[in-house]
Amino acid sequence: MRGFPGQISLGFGSFVPDVPVIDYDNTIEAALHSILINNTPVNMLVDTGIYPNVVPQNAAMPAVTYQQISGPRVHDMQGSVGLVRARFQVNCWAESYAKAKELAGAVRLALDGYSGTVLQTTISVIHLDNESDMPEMLAGVDKLARYGKYLDFIVWFEEQL
Repeated sequence: MRGFPGQISLGFGSFVPDVPVIDYDNTIEAALHSILINNTPVNMLVDTGIYPNVVPQNAAMPAVTYQQISGPRVHDMQGSVGLVRARFQVNCWAESYAKAKELAGAVRLALDGYSGTVLQTTISVIHLDNESDMPEMLAGVDKLARYGKYLDFIVWFEEQL
């Protein structure tokens, strides 16, 4: 089987990229998605509006996107020890600055300091490293499309070797 999980919801239509399907349920991305979607304050604000990388066209606001920025592995003299220090950016989008800030606060409380096992992924700890505003402008015109705040988290987790 080839394609991306949820490709239709990402706006690809019937286009199926020619890439192998990974077991998405056993990834750190799936674990982070699960933590956020199952957190009551976050879920009350976005319902199911949590997406990898981009917000689908015409998606309801507010919404959350997440993306891995880096993922260096810890090594000893024999090679990888199975510990990853990944940086994830979680973007909080809304139609007003106040809602984007409220959503960012809920996401921060859900993730900062989190540790545990989620969907077979052991997370040692998640720490908030940085945050900032990031408004999104409409392409070609000087008009604000939506308000955004991003949160950078350092996520220490174990991976299968």
